[in-house]
Amino acid sequence: MDQDEIQEIMALLRAQGRQPQACTKEVPVMTATTVCGQPVPIGDEGIERMMDLPLRDDIRAIVVRIHGDSMIDAGYADGDEVVVQLQPTAEDGDVVLAVRNGESTVKAFMRDGRHRVWLIPQNKTLQAIPVAEGDDFFIVGVVQGIYRRQPRLVQSKMIDYLTKALDSTGRAGRPQSKTFADIVARSFRDERLSHLHSIMEGRRGKEAAFVMQTAHKICWLTERPTFESIEKEFGPVGAKSNFYRYLQLRMTPDEQKAYFELFREEHNRLRDARLAQLAAEADDEEV
Repeated sequence: MDQDEIQEIMALLRAQGRQPQACTKEVPVMTATTVCGQPVPIGDEGIERMMDLPLRDDIRAIVVRIHGDSMIDAGYADGDEVVVQLQPTAEDGDVVLAVRNGESTVKAFMRDGRHRVWLIPQNKTLQAIPVAEGDDFFIVGVVQGIYRRQPRLVQSKMIDYLTKALDSTGRAGRPQSKTFADIVARSFRDERLSHLHSIMEGRRGKEAAFVMQTAHKICWLTERPTFESIEKEFGPVGAKSNFYRYLQLRMTPDEQKAYFELFREEHNRLRDARLAQLAAEADDEEV
């Protein structure tokens, strides 16, 4: 929606006797975290950053991050940021940011038949918290909205899923009977397999994975080998999940150059050894 469309809607609302206001306001996001669970001591609060929100200028508000699961049934998740309109009063059913005996919490507000205040979680496994007559209790404000923060996924879990996918691909597309030698390019197969054994000797983890990446990149291998075929051919190369993770890593230009040089040096060394062997065999025949 562009500015002209907004102005047109505003004019229509004013013609109906309404008083619309279209504006954004900078609201402070507090550094302190309020527990959405058992109340916790409230400490020194500072401003982490400012957030633009569609609020009128006359509304005073703050943004507080919550954690815990006591309001999960009402849609409040751990790590969410809630917009709190600052006001000292609340109605039954409002979700409030409140302080009780120096401890802050986010809960549903309600009075019972005797006008006693309760802070009620929205989680069936937890009990409501009564506010006793002698408690030092006050309402900071009423929650007006939730801003969900998109969490970063745990890398170890992603590796697990990736490993399963790669294993599944290996079973479907590369029969287990297929050996490592089967995927070495046909031309100079024996020589290249010999080169790979020399290069892979003693290498594990990231180094072994980078050797396999390089071999695949320079077309010595017709496809990516399975972990099982690598270990069967070269012996232990480290943990399976970590090895697959390293296979997915991109080498830096310097690393790529170093591994290309490694292949070139090994190729030249074995080539010279082969030439020397042929020369020796020729001398033996002459004798």
